[in-house]
Amino acid sequence: MQAITETSAGAAGATRLQLATEDDQSVPSTTNDFQDFLQLLTAQLRNQDPLSPLDSTQFVAQLASFSTVEQLVNANERLDSIASSLVGDAIERYAPWIGQDAEYTDALVNFDGDPVRYRIPDFAEYSRVELSVTDSVGGEVDRFVVNDPNVDQNWSGAVDGQKAPDGKYLLMANYFDDNGLIHTEPVSVFDTISAVRLNGDAVEIHLLGGGIVSPEQITGLSARDNSVGLEPDVE
Repeated sequence: MQAITETSAGAAGATRLQLATEDDQSVPSTTNDFQDFLQLLTAQLRNQDPLSPLDSTQFVAQLASFSTVEQLVNANERLDSIASSLVGDAIERYAPWIGQDAEYTDALVNFDGDPVRYRIPDFAEYSRVELSVTDSVGGEVDRFVVNDPNVDQNWSGAVDGQKAPDGKYLLMANYFDDNGLIHTEPVSVFDTISAVRLNGDAVEIHLLGGGIVSPEQITGLSARDNSVGLEPDVE
């Protein structure tokens, strides 16, 4: 509950009003500030001393403050409207991606027993390239030389004759020359886009295998390809 308190302004004889709040734990919004200011100004005009009215300079300054607060409220409403529009545009923009095969990088890929399709990124000069596979906690579970890095490959998930446990893995291309390792880079992997969702203001691309990536991680899109016969990995 709010109460208006009247205090003396000294020799000037002007009356000031102080807005006191019993519950000072709540933080008012801009709209509440605007309403409080309006009530304060109205009460001040109603309760000023007729023999010593409010100084005109102070009154003009308060009216200017009133106008500024009103403009801030309108600006906030417009920004909220723009933000809502951008959110809707984001969903509409990425919705056509649903059902397409996405090529993406720098993300864990889900292995559930089916081969993982991947592509080695182009690199300037190297004598050989090795694929390293690490689990979700960074432990290396597999490493082998890629015989033909210019075509799409499959990681079968077979490690020393045994199937790797189901889970999330990161596939990295390691480039070597005659002097040793010269470059390391995540490979591109593939999965089908199952949904586009919002997490706050961020757009999430959900994949059929259970992964979630951002639109910036998508490097290619194509119609879903159910073909088989990709180059197998070689231990």
